[in-house]
Amino acid sequence: MSKKDNHMTFSVGDCVQGDMGEYVIIKRVGVGRFGVVFACKKKETPGGIVDERNYVIKFPRQFKDAHRSISAECSVLRRCAQLNHVVQYIDRVKNEENLIRKRSRELYYPITERMDMDMYRYICKFQKQCKYADMSTVVDISRQLLNGLHEIHRMGFSHGDIKPENILILTRQGEKYPCVKYCDVGSFIRLSDQDTYKQSPLTTSSYRSIECVLMLKPYTTKTDVWSLGCTLFELATCQMLFDFYHTRDSCYSNDADDADDADDADDADDA
Repeated sequence: MSKKDNHMTFSVGDCVQGDMGEYVIIKRVGVGRFGVVFACKKKETPGGIVDERNYVIKFPRQFKDAHRSISAECSVLRRCAQLNHVVQYIDRVKNEENLIRKRSRELYYPITERMDMDMYRYICKFQKQCKYADMSTVVDISRQLLNGLHEIHRMGFSHGDIKPENILILTRQGEKYPCVKYCDVGSFIRLSDQDTYKQSPLTTSSYRSIECVLMLKPYTTKTDVWSLGCTLFELATCQMLFDFYHTRDSCYSNDADDADDADDADDADDA
């Protein structure tokens, strides 16, 4: 393990220990504001069942808030493990370095199922082909996302940052429509915590509701509905409804080079 570009990096073949087994790092697949996403595979054990599935593990960048955010995301993913439209929790990796420094709280980083791409990349595919998504596909994806949002709200959470980059897509062989799931659950806000919910959600500017823009507190689940509406408009038209400039943080880059480019852009912004 080494440090580069202000976040932890791994080499192909490095191993990390989870609660349910050991995982081998395959490659880096994406980068965001707080974390870096790696593809991984469960390490084969002698006499054990071979698991050929690929997963992803999210590690934080090297600053305190990132560690807390990713660890909080791991906790929420475990609670939402039974939800159909939130990315599936698989396992977690403990931050052993955190224990060495004798901090009061243990930190964990999530391992989840691997999807094909995020919705931003999905929309970009249509833009490059000068096409639109089939309307029946838009309707089915909308249905899945609305059902998923209902599940999240019923669990007592608000997502807080719905946008194309935080929705993952998986195309399934033999299925007409793709499966879609919410990710980046570290932005989730507990609805029962009134003090927390008086704070502004992390919603990206182009998907921010009127009450967030005007700071009309306390915020409600309607903020999520607004953000989802903006996202579905973008899916149907391949254009942003409110086109404010913002940096795209993609959990699923086209390849490792895209993730490197995103890192370089972030470093330039920091400078």
